[in-house]
Parts: sequence; structure tokens; C-alpha cells
Amino acid sequence: MSVGTHLRIEYLDQNESFAGSLPRSGVVSRKLRTADSTTWYLLDLDDPVEYTGSQHQKIAIRSRWEGHEIGEAEPTSVFIALIRDPSLLEDDPAQTDAFELVAWGMSHTQ
Repeated sequence: MSVGTHLRIEYLDQNESFAGSLPRSGVVSRKLRTADSTTWYLLDLDDPVEYTGSQHQKIAIRSRWEGHEIGEAEPTSVFIALIRDPSLLEDDPAQTDAFELVAWGMSHTQ
């Protein structure tokens, strides 16, 4: 998947209290590599997510399905993470302490 891809993220499972925050659309702004070689994508949301009293303009996503990439023609199941501390994303590799996993979702290319 490339930077600039427009995605829609829908709720799938694992956190009913987050379900009302979705769906959301946004544009992939960055590919993030973590120390464990996991690839995450930073999504700049068109409209922020409000969760537990905080607004989040960006979320991080990664595929949950081996062999399936985000941005393919078919929807892909993803892990959804809020960004606790954006400064931790500046490191290369990005620090996973920056992520707060909140739910599973489905990613649709728009």
C-alpha cells in the first residue's frame, strides 16, 4: 500500500465501547516500521475519533490476516491502535509504546 491511499475503517470486534467511533475515513500518511519488524500504517482521519475523553486525528492500522495487505481490492481485517504519544513515532523503528490497541476493524479502499 502506498502513502496517499484513501481508506474507510469499520468496526469489527474486540471493543464494543469503541464501536460507536467508527466508521471513519482517512488517508495513509506514513508507513511505520517497528522494532519487531511489524508494519503499521498511520492514517490521517477526515474526522477525528473521540474515545475516553480524548480526540485522535490519527490512528495506526495493520493487517490481521497473513498474506493480505491493507489496500487490496477486497476488504482486509486490521488491528486499530490510537496514538498515545506521537513523538514516539518519530523514531525509526517506531516505538510500539506509542500505540494503544483499541479494536479490530475492516479496511476498505476508497
